[in-house]
Amino acid sequence: MAGLGSLAAEEIVRPPVAAVVVAQPPKVDGVLDDPCWKQAAHVDGFVFPTENRPATEPTEGWVCLDDSFLYAAIYAHDSKPDTILQAITQRQVDLGRDDYVSFYVDPVANGVEKYAFSVNPRGTMSDAIPQIGSDNYAWKGVWKAAAKRVKDGYCVEIAIPLKMLRYRNGQTRFGVGFMRNLEREEEQSFWPPMRDRYESHKLGILEPLALKPRHNVPLFMPYVVGRLSEKEHATVQAGLDVRHLFGTGVMGLATLNPDFRNIEDVVDTIAFSYTPRQLGETRPFFGEGSGFFPGSGTWYSRQVPNIIGGLKTYGRMGRHDVGLLGTWSDHGRLDAVGNYVFRLNDDASLSAGMVWRDAPGDPTNVALSGGFHWFEPMGTAGLSADASVRQSFTNGPGGDGNTYYGSLSYSGNGHVGGWVNYNQVNPSFKALDGYVPDADLRGWSTGIQGGVRSQGHLIQEHSWSASVSEYLRSDGTMLSNGANASLYARYRFGMNTTLSAYVGQRPPHHDWSGTASVRWGLESAYDEGGLSVTFGRRGSGDYFYARLDQGWQPMDRLLFSLASEYTYRYFGLGGDATVSRTQNLLTASYRLDDFSAVSARLVERAGDINLFVAYRMSPLSGDNLSLLYGDPNARTTKTQVQTKLTWPF
Repeated sequence: MAGLGSLAAEEIVRPPVAAVVVAQPPKVDGVLDDPCWKQAAHVDGFVFPTENRPATEPTEGWVCLDDSFLYAAIYAHDSKPDTILQAITQRQVDLGRDDYVSFYVDPVANGVEKYAFSVNPRGTMSDAIPQIGSDNYAWKGVWKAAAKRVKDGYCVEIAIPLKMLRYRNGQTRFGVGFMRNLEREEEQSFWPPMRDRYESHKLGILEPLALKPRHNVPLFMPYVVGRLSEKEHATVQAGLDVRHLFGTGVMGLATLNPDFRNIEDVVDTIAFSYTPRQLGETRPFFGEGSGFFPGSGTWYSRQVPNIIGGLKTYGRMGRHDVGLLGTWSDHGRLDAVGNYVFRLNDDASLSAGMVWRDAPGDPTNVALSGGFHWFEPMGTAGLSADASVRQSFTNGPGGDGNTYYGSLSYSGNGHVGGWVNYNQVNPSFKALDGYVPDADLRGWSTGIQGGVRSQGHLIQEHSWSASVSEYLRSDGTMLSNGANASLYARYRFGMNTTLSAYVGQRPPHHDWSGTASVRWGLESAYDEGGLSVTFGRRGSGDYFYARLDQGWQPMDRLLFSLASEYTYRYFGLGGDATVSRTQNLLTASYRLDDFSAVSARLVERAGDINLFVAYRMSPLSGDNLSLLYGDPNARTTKTQVQTKLTWPF
């Protein structure tokens, strides 16, 4: 193994890992006494790349495989075993507040599409499957893991079915790597040992592989929903999802009459904004493979209503990324999306995309996009550049404009960095399936930033930033300008603070504001909370906004989370001169076992209350059962009962 000194003196190469095939698989129990681990490839020498130093605590890893599984083992040594954090017990949640280890697999060894399999010291499992849209175990695959505490740390064993990895027939090598999160030090150390930063395209190479040819068959996932409502007749709805992995590694999806009504959507904040906010996508069909499709300037999937049917395919073939999508909605609306990315190398790419929308009563709209991305490593910092151009075409008057965007940035740990952006949106640009909050602007923003981590001090990390911007309309009049400054500090006792100030204008409004926030319980998996307060002047009115949130775990399987918001604006006019709004969100869940739970969400908006309650059972077989009361995204509580059954085959 190369030492840290040699890392600083030579270019990092992707270290080889012998693909050891074992006859007897390990018993996945967290005890590293199986004969296979004596044969397996062994790695050590983990490095914390952010500070270019060896990891605080040593870690070892092993890798081997057989005809059906890829196996990994990790020994996380710890000189302070009493400080190991292992609060999380629920499968498939973020382990980031615990100590944990991860095993990385890149099935096509190009560093772009990486699987992560993570386990904490008590054996709680979580995975990150690239471009997956559903957590159904039949949909994404089932892997096994176990952990065991030992006197000087903890050990983990992992078994991953080869059939759940997307690779081409004839693949002879995988990318592999390890990560360890040492939560008390806010430290993530890696093997292979990398200087300056972690980079997926520098994972180790597991070879030579002699994998059996895969003969994939489509996975069919039908569902049926029975719905009973006090204001509607009893109804039965059925639909189907189909998923197929082709031998080339390209994924294909089809959906017919998908059920999106019981998906808990994002609850938008009531903080003041001049434009609609861009929210996340919660519908699985649109979420799957989303990284293979154009950016939100031309493709913002939330612009598409609930669909009757859809087809999608996406994947990576060598240096080529391709994504294609088509949907059919109510009243004969059709939407089609295509995107292509050519990767010049690990740090540069060219892209081209197209979005087409045709809806009865509306003009047909097409938006084309092209882009360029480049990154240049510079020690512990890096220089990156991005550029894009978009053009719209509309079957009717107007809507045949374009946009241009370019940015240049320099950043890195311990460095003073900065950025400059330029953006121009022609007033006749129209992307009906895109997120274009201001359709007429041209202007720039620029700023500087810096930050540093420290060891052995009360302040574990601190950073600062300052920026200015100015945007005009095409006729030269002011759209907006502003200046912003912020300070951030993270403390060793599990707390952080942020202070920021803003001054600007959006004619005829002159705005200013200050924000102070504090978050606590950062070393706790479920008891984190925070308070944020903004005050000043927004939209010609005195402005005050506050948000309080708190998690609480009164017992091992019971979790609560509360978020409350309050907005107040005073205009100083006659009559009703004030506007105030409240929003409260309470969620609760009780985990019956590893695969079933009861949950509830209550949303209060300015006096309107919506309550939604659900029981969900999601066993490893993928035969999911849900019993639901209410509608999660209605304004007020809906007296409605649903039952949903999904069974894959």
